[in-house]
Amino acid sequence: MSLRETVIRHQLIINKLRIRPYSWKEINEFLDSEAELMEYKKLRVSQRTFQRDIADILSVYGISIINDPATKKYSINQEEDEDFRQLEALDVINLLKMGGNKHHAVSFEKRRPSGTKHLFGLLHALNNRIPVSFTYNKFYKSQPEIRTVEPYLLKESKNRWYLVGKDSLRNDLRTFGLDRITDLQFHNKKFVKPPARQIEEYFTHCFGIIRPETGQILEEIILSFTPTQGRYILSHPLHESQEILKQDEQEIRIRLTLYITHDLVMELLSHGHQVRVLQPESLKHKMLDFSFRA
Repeated sequence: MSLRETVIRHQLIINKLRIRPYSWKEINEFLDSEAELMEYKKLRVSQRTFQRDIADILSVYGISIINDPATKKYSINQEEDEDFRQLEALDVINLLKMGGNKHHAVSFEKRRPSGTKHLFGLLHALNNRIPVSFTYNKFYKSQPEIRTVEPYLLKESKNRWYLVGKDSLRNDLRTFGLDRITDLQFHNKKFVKPPARQIEEYFTHCFGIIRPETGQILEEIILSFTPTQGRYILSHPLHESQEILKQDEQEIRIRLTLYITHDLVMELLSHGHQVRVLQPESLKHKMLDFSFRA
């Protein structure tokens, strides 16, 4: 049984059970019909193989499929809605890897970063708490470095993927761009992963993937956008802390609570004259400084 057909089957099962609970008979009939449509015979499986699929889906995706003895129907644990949002990225990756775009029904960005080939391997290491080693090529250093890392989180930012994990050399959390990773190796031991909340808090008040400097404080940031650009910002918020302070025909004003980092400054500069920084003064100065350099 090929990896392609296994992954496609997993995705079909997950997407089916997102809708409502189904019995094994209904799931089996659904996989049969999909096998006919997609011309993948291996989508047809026995109930025993389906049970293995359930275990694999929990291991790989972190989603538990449960069976209600009273109704004899399978369903996805409704407490795991967050995992559905995480699957959106994997759906796109699977579409690319499994050849689901052979009729060019989806148009992808041509300028794609390297490193996405490591996603499935790192996801496996992360879910199974396996340390990894790799060669890391920093943009500002000519010599690559060998790093050993306990992988905690895969994070996407600006169409690039990053690994967040504990660097054994520095004994601290670090972020690594997947496009700069080569020679990925897996260890044959396991590590103890910290609580998920602790990992999530690592980026809670950051705009992207750049962490604040030691001693840096959180800032209340107030921005004024033109109505047109402001509507874009409202439809695609800059950060989860975003609040609307004012919205009329002259401006859309928002408030953010963030650390002021390089990637935040670059994002605001990309909006040009359609944004004004009302506070703090330190952010105004940083943007002016970058403008003068340009």
